[in-house]
Amino acid sequence: MACNKKNINTIDITSPKIYTYCHKLTAVSSDKDGYWIGDENGDICLVKGMKHQLYRTGLDKIYDVMRDAYDSTMLWIASRNSGLQKWKLQDDTLSLSHTYNIQDKGTHYSPYNIRVVHGHMLVATSQGLFEVPSSDTCQMLHPQYPLHQASYRHASPITHLAVIGDRYVYAKTQGGLLRYDAVKQKSEMLHPKVDFRNVYATKDTLYLIADNKLVLLGPKGTKQKEYLFNFKITNYCRHGNTSIFLTPSEAYLTNDMTNFKKVDLWDETIAQAYNTIIPDDGLGYFVIIAGANERRLPHHFDAIGNGSNLQFMAYSGKYIYMTNKSGKIYREEMGQKDATEVYQLSSEQYPVAFSAIDNTLFFVTVTNHLYRLKLHNSFWVNQLLSAPQDLFEIRTHVTAMTALPSQQKVLIGIQDELLRLDAVTDHVDTIKAMHGKYITSFYTVPGTTDTYISTLNDGVFYYSAGVLHKIDNIKDMSFINNIAVTKGYNPSMFLLDNHYVTVLGGNRITAQGHKKMFLINDSLLFTLSEQGIVSYSIDKSHLQRQKLLYSDIRFEPSACINVNDKLYLGANLGVVVIHPEKKYGTYWIDFNDHKIGIWTILAGIIGLGILLGIYYMARRSKQLAESNQLRLQMEDLQKRFKGLNMMVSELNDTEAQRVYEFKRKLQQVDMNAPNWKKEYQRLSQLSAELARLNQDVVLQIIKAQEKQLENIKNLNCIEGAQIIERTEKVLGTGEVERIIAQYGINKNWLNRVIDFKTKMQFLEAKLKDALVLNGVNEELVAHIARWKEELHHKTVDEMELYSKEATRLYDDLFSKKALTLIMDYLDKRKRFLQKQKTYAHMASILLIKLDELTKKATDTDRASLLCQLRPLELRMQQMGTLHRLRKLMRAFAEGEDSKENVDHIQQLIATFFEISQRIDKMAIEDILHFTSCTSQQVKVLIILLADKNVKRSLIPGMLGIYGNLNPVISRLYHGKIGENIEALRNYDQQNPESIVFYILQLIEL
Repeated sequence: MACNKKNINTIDITSPKIYTYCHKLTAVSSDKDGYWIGDENGDICLVKGMKHQLYRTGLDKIYDVMRDAYDSTMLWIASRNSGLQKWKLQDDTLSLSHTYNIQDKGTHYSPYNIRVVHGHMLVATSQGLFEVPSSDTCQMLHPQYPLHQASYRHASPITHLAVIGDRYVYAKTQGGLLRYDAVKQKSEMLHPKVDFRNVYATKDTLYLIADNKLVLLGPKGTKQKEYLFNFKITNYCRHGNTSIFLTPSEAYLTNDMTNFKKVDLWDETIAQAYNTIIPDDGLGYFVIIAGANERRLPHHFDAIGNGSNLQFMAYSGKYIYMTNKSGKIYREEMGQKDATEVYQLSSEQYPVAFSAIDNTLFFVTVTNHLYRLKLHNSFWVNQLLSAPQDLFEIRTHVTAMTALPSQQKVLIGIQDELLRLDAVTDHVDTIKAMHGKYITSFYTVPGTTDTYISTLNDGVFYYSAGVLHKIDNIKDMSFINNIAVTKGYNPSMFLLDNHYVTVLGGNRITAQGHKKMFLINDSLLFTLSEQGIVSYSIDKSHLQRQKLLYSDIRFEPSACINVNDKLYLGANLGVVVIHPEKKYGTYWIDFNDHKIGIWTILAGIIGLGILLGIYYMARRSKQLAESNQLRLQMEDLQKRFKGLNMMVSELNDTEAQRVYEFKRKLQQVDMNAPNWKKEYQRLSQLSAELARLNQDVVLQIIKAQEKQLENIKNLNCIEGAQIIERTEKVLGTGEVERIIAQYGINKNWLNRVIDFKTKMQFLEAKLKDALVLNGVNEELVAHIARWKEELHHKTVDEMELYSKEATRLYDDLFSKKALTLIMDYLDKRKRFLQKQKTYAHMASILLIKLDELTKKATDTDRASLLCQLRPLELRMQQMGTLHRLRKLMRAFAEGEDSKENVDHIQQLIATFFEISQRIDKMAIEDILHFTSCTSQQVKVLIILLADKNVKRSLIPGMLGIYGNLNPVISRLYHGKIGENIEALRNYDQQNPESIVFYILQLIEL
C-alpha cells in the first residue's frame, strides 16, 4: 500500500501551540501529569500545561528523562557520554545521587532510552541493552544484550525500546530486530539483518520505521501489513486512530494511511535525537521537538477530510452546499454527517460569493460574472448535463450575497449598490434606496422573511416584502461587519465592527479583528476570531464573554453558517458542527469525493479508440516492418556515434576532422528513400567505418576519461562511486565503443550535476540576505538551504526534480499573491511603526524607508526588495524586543520577581544583542568592543535602552545579580560610551535609523 502526493494536504496552523527555547532540543519524555524536555546543553524542563520549570544538570546532550516509579522525587537522566544517572528533585533544584557504570566503560557511555517492564528497569545504551540493579548499593548495570561478552568496550548501540504487554521489549540492533522477554529475561533475534531506522509499539502491534516505509508486525514478529510513502520518516507514533509521521522538517497526520495532512515544523529535528515525539501531553496534543521549538499538534487533526480548505457554504432548506478552494462542490443532506461531491467547477469558475435556493446555486466568480448552476442527485449526471449558466456581468466587486428562498430572490451587495436577482426570470435590478452605500452583510431572522442589511458607514437597514426601512437608533457606528437580531416582538440587535461586539442599547465587549457573528436560540452568541470561535452568554441587553474554542484553527468566515441553532464551521481542516445546547453535540463532517464519473466514460472512449488503432496498425504492419528495420539500424548507429561526437573537443585536429566527415555522411542517409535496401547497405558501411574510427582515437579517449573520473570523484555525489566503478570496469574490457559510450554517459551526468550546482548557487546568492515571509519565500529559502546536503545524498534525477521545485518556488516569488502578501506585510509594519512613541525617532526614519519601498514594490525585483526589507525588519524586531523587555521590567518592579521572569529577561537581552550584532556590528564590536551578551555592561545597556528611567537599585535583581551595579553603569556611561562618543555620533549620522541614537541619548540628555 502506498500514498500519493495527491493525498497530501498542507495545513496552515495559524495559532500553533509552540514554545521556543534558548538551545536546540534533543529529547521529549512523558511524565505523570506533563512531560520533560531536554536540550543539547544538558538543561531539562518540566512542562505542565503552559508552565515550564527549568533545571540545569551541567551534563551534555540529554537523550531521555524518567521519573522513578517508586519515588517521585527521584529522576533518571540519560545524557551523552555521561552514563545513566539518578538525580534528587527538590523544589527548584537537582542534586546528583548515583551514576551507573558498565564493565570496561565506566561512566563513559551514552544511555538513550529508559523503560520499566515487568518490574525491571531497562536502559538502551551505546553498548547494548542493560538492566538497572534494584538496589542503590550496586551501581553496575547488568548486561541483557549482548550477553557473555569478554568486554563491553566495543559499541553495540540500541537507541530506542518499544514495549508490548508489560513483557516484551523490542529494539533495533546492528544485527536486526531484537525481542527481549522481561519475564524470562531472555532475548532472541526475530529478523536478522533487517534494515530499519526505529521501532514503535502499541498494545499488540509493533511498527518498524524505515526511510519511507512502515511495517506492522504482530507480537511474535510476524508481518501483518506494509505501507510505502513518498516522504522520509524519522519517527512515528499514534494516538487512537491518528498516526503521526515525522520527517526532518515536517509532520504528516493520517487516520487511514491514505489521506495525509502535512504540517511544517518550522525547523529541522536533530538527527542524533531519538525521542522527538510523545503521543499525548494529557491535554489532547501530540508533542514534537524540532530545532529549539517545542510544538503541540491537536489530536483532532485526524478529522481532516477531502473537504479541507473550504471556502464557501450555503443553506437551501434541505441541503447544505459547500465548495472548497479546488472548485469541488459538496452537498450534505440535513441530519446526515457526511457530504458528497456533486460537481467540479472549472478553474475559471471558482466563486468569490455563493448562495443557494433549493437545488440551484448562485455564485459570482473572480471575473465578476454571476452564474446559476442547477444540480441533480448524481455526480456524473451533473458533470454531463449540468453547466453553470452565465446570467450577468457585475461592474464591480461583490461585498456580500444572500438568498431569499421564500421570495425566490438573491440579494447581491456590490461596492456602493444593492442588486436584486429574480431567481425565476433571471431579471436583475438595482434597489435605488441603497445607492452609494457599501453593504457588508445580510442577516435573515430564522423562521421569518425579515432581512437586515448592514453597511460600512450608513448604519443598518430592514428589508421586508421588497421595501427598505432604515433602523434609526443606530448612530455614530462605522465599519459594521456583521449583525444578528433576536426573534419576537421588540427584538435585540447585536453589531460587530472592527473592534467591538455591541448590544444595541446595552454593553459592548472588545472583539478585535473578529469577522462574523452567530446567534443561537437568542441566548448564546458566537464570534469568529483570528483563530477559534468565542462564545458569549446573553442576559437581556448584557453580553458576558465565556470561552475560546478551537484556538488552533482558523475558520473561514464565508464557510461558516448557523442552521437551526447548529454551527457549521468550515476551515482548512474540514467542517466541525457544534450544537451548543447539547453536551455531546459536536462532530466533524466526513467528505466523500466522487471516484467514478466522467473520467470513466472518457476512459471507455479512449479504449475504443485504441481498439480501432490496433486494427488500423495491423493493416499497415507489413509496410512498416521494412522501414522500422532501417530506423532501428539508424538509431543504433546514432547511439554508437553519440559518445564519440561528444568527445570531439578532446581529439586532435586530424581525428576531429574525421569525426565531422563521418557526421556529414550519416546525415546524408535518406530514411524515406523508396529503395530502403540501398540505404540499409549504406548504413552497414558506415557502421564498419565507425568501428575503425573508434580504434584510432582510443588512447585520446582514455586520457580524457581519466580526467573525467577525477572530476566526478571531486563532486562527492552519491552516484559518483557507482559511476567510477562502472567506468573502470568498462575501461578494463578494452571495448572501444563501450568506453566511448560510457564517456558520453559520464559527460551528460557531469553536466547535469554542474547545472544543478550553478542554478542553486545563483538562487542561494540571490536570497542570501532576504527577509523571509510566510507564503512568499519561506519555503524557497528552506529549500535552498538544504541543496548542498541534497547534492551528496540524491541521484542526478532527484537533483533535477529538486531544482525544478526550486525554480517553481522562485517563480512564485513574482506572483500576484506574493506581491499581495508583501504589501500586507508593509502595511502591517507601517501600522506598527506609527504606534511607536518610545522610539519615535527610529520609527519615523524606518517609516520613510518603508514608504519608499512601498512605492517601488511593484517595479522592483522581488528578491532585491526582500533583501532591502530584511535590515528594516531587524530594526523593528529590536524595538519589539525592547517593548517586551520593558513590560517584563515593569512587572518585576511591581513585585513579579520570579525566577521564570528573570530568565525571560535574560532571554530577551540575548535576543536583542544577537540582532544588534547582525545589523550594527561596527557599533557593537568595533566601537563599543562588546562581543558577548554575558557582559554586565551589555546587559545594563540593554536594560537602559528598554527603560532609561528604571530604578538603578532594581537592575541587579532583574539580571539575577547580587550587589551594586552603579560602578558598571558609571563605566558604561563614561568609558564605553563617553570615550567613543565621536565614533558613535559619526555612526549615527551614517545610520540614523539605528539604535545608536538612543545609546547617545543616555548621556546626552
